[in-house]
Amino acid sequence: MSRRGIVTHAYRVPDGWERLRRRRLTGEYVAELRDQGYAMIRIRHGFFRVSEAALSWYNSSS
Repeated sequence: MSRRGIVTHAYRVPDGWERLRRRRLTGEYVAELRDQGYAMIRIRHGFFRVSEAALSWYNSSS
């Protein structure tokens, strides 16, 4: 998994962005979020950099 970081928010329809308990981005966590119906995540890299990524970018074997 090339994009390491801390997951801070997740997105699902119709609720929109939701704040999550901060956890390290792992393959298991991606699968857990996907099972809960989330489609996207916000990832914090360092102090200032934040990115958004679709959970579909991560395969289940990560």
